[in-house]
Amino acid sequence: MLLVLCMVFASLVHAECPNGCSGNGDCMAKDMCNCYKNFEGNDCADRTCQFGRAFVDTPRGDLNMDQSRETPNWLLTNSQQSPEGTYEYFKPDAQGNEAHFYLECSNKGICDRSTGLCQCFDGYEGSACQRTVCPAKCSGHGTCESIRELGLKAGGTLFGLEGATGAVTYDLWDSNSTYGCRCDPWYYSPDCNKRFCKVGVDPLFLSVGTARYETFVIHAYVDTTGPMPTNSWVRLRLFDYYGESFITGQIPIVTDGPTNAAAITSALKAVPNLTFRNVFCEDVGAGPNLGGYKSARTANAMGMSVVCQYSDNPGRMRIPEVVGYYLGAVTTDVKYVFVGTTAQQGEDDEWFTVQSGMVLDATTPVDATGLVLTLSGTSPSALLSVPAATPQLIKIAQHVVLAESATATTITLAFPLKHTLVTSPSIFTTQAATGASAFGLDAYTDAPASAFAIGSDIMDLGINDPSTATVALAIGDTLFYHNAFFTIQNIYLSGSNYYAKLNKPFGGNADTGDAGAAVDTANPGTIPSPFRVRFPTDKTKLYNYVSECSGRGLCSSETGICTCFKGYSGDNCNTQNIIAL
Repeated sequence: MLLVLCMVFASLVHAECPNGCSGNGDCMAKDMCNCYKNFEGNDCADRTCQFGRAFVDTPRGDLNMDQSRETPNWLLTNSQQSPEGTYEYFKPDAQGNEAHFYLECSNKGICDRSTGLCQCFDGYEGSACQRTVCPAKCSGHGTCESIRELGLKAGGTLFGLEGATGAVTYDLWDSNSTYGCRCDPWYYSPDCNKRFCKVGVDPLFLSVGTARYETFVIHAYVDTTGPMPTNSWVRLRLFDYYGESFITGQIPIVTDGPTNAAAITSALKAVPNLTFRNVFCEDVGAGPNLGGYKSARTANAMGMSVVCQYSDNPGRMRIPEVVGYYLGAVTTDVKYVFVGTTAQQGEDDEWFTVQSGMVLDATTPVDATGLVLTLSGTSPSALLSVPAATPQLIKIAQHVVLAESATATTITLAFPLKHTLVTSPSIFTTQAATGASAFGLDAYTDAPASAFAIGSDIMDLGINDPSTATVALAIGDTLFYHNAFFTIQNIYLSGSNYYAKLNKPFGGNADTGDAGAAVDTANPGTIPSPFRVRFPTDKTKLYNYVSECSGRGLCSSETGICTCFKGYSGDNCNTQNIIAL
C-alpha cells in the first residue's frame, strides 16, 4: 500500500522553471520560460531595451557556435528578443545600398537589463538613443531641431534669410535622428555661442563704387469703382540683415495720398532697436528719388502703392511680407495685397570692379525706349566683340543692366533702363568678358510662356522640360529678368506646363511696370526672356563691400561689438574719422 501511495504522489510532482520566470513570463513545457513582451533571459529577469535605427550597423558574432561569424542566413528564430530571427554578419535580405537596421539602443548605447533603459553613449539621447544631442543645448541662443525640420525651414519662415533653393524635403533614415542647432538671428556656430557684429558699407568703396540697397514695392488696394473702404490697413513682417523678424502695427491705407508713404515710413522706423533707422518711401512713380521703379496696378485700383528703400540697411536682405490686412467687405477676387521686388536689390559683393572708360553721353544718355545707351569716351564695341553672342552684365551707378550688342557709340540693352541718371555716369564691368571672372548669360527662350503677373513668384516655363533644354534650368539657378535677379527655389509640372517657384515676387517690368509679357514663339526674340546667370567662378575678382564692421574693424564673436581700425568710428566702423587716428 505504501508503495502505491508513493507512486501516486510521484506522478503529481514536476520540475519548476528557473526562478519561477521572475513573474515576467509563463512556465511552459520542458520547464522553459515564455517571457512577456520586453523581457528576456532564461528566467525572464532581464529586460529588453527600446530599438531604433542603428547609426552604425555591426555584426552580432558567432551566434550558432559553428566557428563562423558570417553565416549568411537567418538564425535563432523564436528567440525572446528577436522572435522572427536574427543574423550574424549582415541582414540576409538587405537591398542594395540598404543599411541602418533596427538595433537595441540604436547601437549607440548599452542596455541596462535591470531597468530596460538605454545608457546612451556621449552625444546621443532618447529612449532608444535614437537622437544626437545638440551641443551645449544651443547655448540658449537657438533651437535643437532635426535635419528634417532644418530642411523644411531652409527657405525662411518666421525668421531667417531665404535659402537659395527654398525649403528642402529630407526623408532619409536619419531625418528624425540627426539633430543640430538652428541659431537665433545674430548668433552662429555649431552651438550658437558666437555673435555676429553689425554690418556696414566699406567707406573706401564709396569713393568709386555705388552701393545697392534693397528696394521693394508695397501694394494694398481694391479693384473697384467705389470708394476705398474706410479703416483699411495692412501689417508687414520685416527682416533685418541677419533674418530677425519684426511685425509692424496696423498701417492705415488711403487712396493714393502722400500719407501712405509717410505711414509706411513711420511703421518701419518704429521697429525696436533702430533696426530701420533711415527708410525712403514714396508713392510709386511719383517720387523724386525712387520714381523710376514702376509697378502697375489694375484699371480701377483704389488704395496704396508705395516703393521703399532700406537706405541705412545695406547688403542682401529679405523683402517684407504681408501678415495681415483689412480692405473692407469687398470680395476677395478684387483685393490685391503683396510686396514685390524691384530692379535694385541688396547685395554684399561687387562684381563690377573695372571702370571701363565708357561714359554715358551727357545730352542723351538713353533713348525713349530705354534700350539704347549713347556713350562718349571709350568705344563700347570692344565690350561685346561678338554682338548678341556674348551678352554681358554691366553696372551704371546703382543699376545692373544686360548689354546684348554694341556699336562704336551705343549699347543695346535686353531690358529697358528708365531711370533718371546722374550726369555722365561711368560704366563698370567685370574683370573680363569671358572666362572665370565673367558672368555667363543664356536666354531661356521658352519663358515666360504666359504673362508673369505682378506680385507672383511663379513663372510659366512652358511645355518643354527645363532640365533637358539647351539652356537647362535647375533648382538653385539664378535668373536675370527685367533687371532683377531671381533664384529658382522649385521646378514642378502642373498639367502640361512646367513652372518655376522664385524666391521673390515680381514687381513689374522695367518699361511700364506691367506684367512680364509672354514670349512670342512665332517671332523669337521680340519679347525679352529671362537669362540664366552663371556667376564667375573666380571669386578673387569680387569686392566684398558689405561685411561685419564694414571691413574696417575686427568683430568680437563673444560680445558682437566691433573694434574699429584707426581712422574709423561708429558701431559698425563705417565712418572715416580723423579724430580716431
